[in-house]
Amino acid sequence: MNNTMRYAFKKARALRINNLETDELEVRLVDLKTVTWTNGQETVYAEGTDGAKLAAFDNNKVSTLKATNGTVDTGYLAMAVGADEEVIQNGSEISLCEIYKVTNATKITLNHKATGAVGAEIKFIYAVDKQKNKIDTYDQAAEASETAFAYAPDTKEITLPTGKFKIGDRVMVEYHPKFSEYRKIVNDSNKFSKSGRIVLDAWFRDICDDVDVPLQVVMERGKVSGNFELAFGDQAAVMNVAIEGKTDTCSDETQALWTLYDYDMSKIIDT
Repeated sequence: MNNTMRYAFKKARALRINNLETDELEVRLVDLKTVTWTNGQETVYAEGTDGAKLAAFDNNKVSTLKATNGTVDTGYLAMAVGADEEVIQNGSEISLCEIYKVTNATKITLNHKATGAVGAEIKFIYAVDKQKNKIDTYDQAAEASETAFAYAPDTKEITLPTGKFKIGDRVMVEYHPKFSEYRKIVNDSNKFSKSGRIVLDAWFRDICDDVDVPLQVVMERGKVSGNFELAFGDQAAVMNVAIEGKTDTCSDETQALWTLYDYDMSKIIDT
């Protein structure tokens, strides 16, 4: 019986990536702008006289999902570099770079407390011009002098180098405050992109009945690409997503690259 349907692809609703071992959700992309689903295979022909094709041998099936997401998802970014997104508490790895306008020729007060080894919390401050170009560099010392500045952590005050600044001048300071919490992703050169169970939820249009139909594409094993580019500029960056389907060589049940489900929500059985 021929009961094939005719659909027009309308919209990708979400792309999910679940952990291969636990099936726990790791990434859900919901700001998909475009999705391209590419499938292919290699065919080698046995040829006869004058290149006549006598037999075809098929192999190397491939299936790839490529998408652009309107936002940068850190979960996907972590998978692409083979990392876990870490939550750091009471850390001081993040550096701030701030420019202060001098209102007291001898001192400035930082916006936040600088952390680090006692007597070397800041290391350097810089005199900068109105265009924020560096003019001079000064080291941290126990006491201020013509060539060095001093820092008091309790008050967040920097005592400026003696006689080197006047009111209206600018000072640039790099320092590390302590954060109660932040997240970080490390791109380790010895770790590579991860695989997961891929689920693409989409809307198709039934061109005969003129209704939207939910469809779902499932890749039991999909390899996230480690190749990506993020462009920073006056427009919001988009994230390129690429996933290649793999067969499960450890399973005796199926060698499927993907499975497509066409379903009707009204046919869910709740009893």
